[in-house]
Amino acid sequence: MVEQKTSLPASATAPEERVAQPSKKKSATAQQTTEAKEKMELTRDKVTVFATLDEEVKKAIDAVATERGHILVRLEEKVIDDFLAARNAPTPEQAEVDQVKQFVSDENNRSNAEDKAKALYSYLTKKPIEEFEGQRFTRKDIVKNTNLSNSAALALLATLEAFGYIRYTGGKMEEFVFEFRPAEIHRLVRRQVMVMMTEVAKDFARYRVLIEQDKTLNKKARDHEIAALRAEIRSLLA
Repeated sequence: MVEQKTSLPASATAPEERVAQPSKKKSATAQQTTEAKEKMELTRDKVTVFATLDEEVKKAIDAVATERGHILVRLEEKVIDDFLAARNAPTPEQAEVDQVKQFVSDENNRSNAEDKAKALYSYLTKKPIEEFEGQRFTRKDIVKNTNLSNSAALALLATLEAFGYIRYTGGKMEEFVFEFRPAEIHRLVRRQVMVMMTEVAKDFARYRVLIEQDKTLNKKARDHEIAALRAEIRSLLA
């Protein structure tokens, strides 16, 4: 009788030769665990957010961030545009200065103001402009001798004052005199500037003393505050 040998399936191996292979289900679970662990370990100091148009700077940031294991987030270019727009936007004070400058710089506005000043002078004095004298008037005189209301008269005087064609002689902006001579107009506006700058200088001195006496600030912080205000004042005068 011939003894038959039983052969093992081709896929079978001896127990000592079998290598344990993780199931697909176990592998997926391990991967999920790893990903969850990475998310848990991600902290603010591992995230680099930046925006740049300079490719060389971008490469440098990429290299350093990658070396330190950072997550890189590159913002859109619009972020840079928004930043520049906000940084270059004029302050409310600068906006007021620019508005006055634009108004006075307009030749049509100046010519119109001159015409109105001469017409108003003639209405009030019944004399030609050639016979100009330093006579004083009040806002009530305007309302009485023209068809302008009190508010309209005030608005007109504000325009004439902007170009130096009148100057107030009282503290309540009621009494005023006309001025048509260019040299006198220049001196008038210059005096007004110096009066206002004197007030600014006094307030600046007061602010500087208050900052220097503030013991909660170190010397560097005090110097910074004073220099910042000085720079703002200079920018308004530019």
